[in-house]
Amino acid sequence: MNRFWRALPTAVVLGVALFFAVRNPSPQFARDLSADRTVTATALHEDFSFEIKGLAVRHQGGNRLHLTVRYTYKAGIKDEEYPDFRALSSVCTDYFAHDENESAYWEIVNKELTAHLLEKFPMLASVQLEISVTPTERIPWSRTSTVTRSRSDSSSASEP
Repeated sequence: MNRFWRALPTAVVLGVALFFAVRNPSPQFARDLSADRTVTATALHEDFSFEIKGLAVRHQGGNRLHLTVRYTYKAGIKDEEYPDFRALSSVCTDYFAHDENESAYWEIVNKELTAHLLEKFPMLASVQLEISVTPTERIPWSRTSTVTRSRSDSSSASEP
């Protein structure tokens, strides 16, 4: 017990010193911390993705699709400009519901749909669409088309 009482003042002094060091960092530490925040803020890159699984379509005689949609946002997007992904999903499903060229290759369909998504959603910098077609009795192979489309203006972010 005697050792405890002798060590107590030293522990209190160290604790108080640590408390004030954390509350009042050195000027160099404050500059370093400020620099880190600046780097983090300028390095922001945002993307989002979702999947539509088992979408039945009439295209090419009837098929079942799995769609993976990935997109990046334009730099500096405001909070109120973020789209609800369900709106993009609806555009994709509506596209196949109103398919006028049911015999077009999947690559052509994909190019048209990615262009349509960028047209409908101006806050997007780029969009990547992966269309996977499941095997059928007519065509017993899985096949996938992937298209990435970016805006050509300078306010866009990097590709997904």
